[in-house]
Amino acid sequence: MTWLVSQMWMFVGAAALLGLIFGASLRGALLRGKLRRAQVERDVTKTELDQARTEIEGLYAAQRRVSGDGAKDLSAELAARDARVAALGDELSAAKTELERLKAAAPSGDIV
Repeated sequence: MTWLVSQMWMFVGAAALLGLIFGASLRGALLRGKLRRAQVERDVTKTELDQARTEIEGLYAAQRRVSGDGAKDLSAELAARDARVAALGDELSAAKTELERLKAAAPSGDIV
């Protein structure tokens, strides 16, 4: 009886060991696909990062060129806008004075 029990435990141990070996190899085989997919995604991300970096550097270079050449144009445009705002402010004050004058000239019984 002891012999049978020891044989059964040895069989269970051998089955567990073989299951562990086959399970690890099967997991490794399935893991290869995931690793390949992760490597491809990493490479795609690196490529996109390089493209974005190149594009951003080009945009910064263009902005530096514009800021060097276009500073005079921008200051002239800003001066023109300031003049336009001042003219609109003058028109607004003239319209307010006209409104106050009309309110004062109107008879008090006509205003509802």
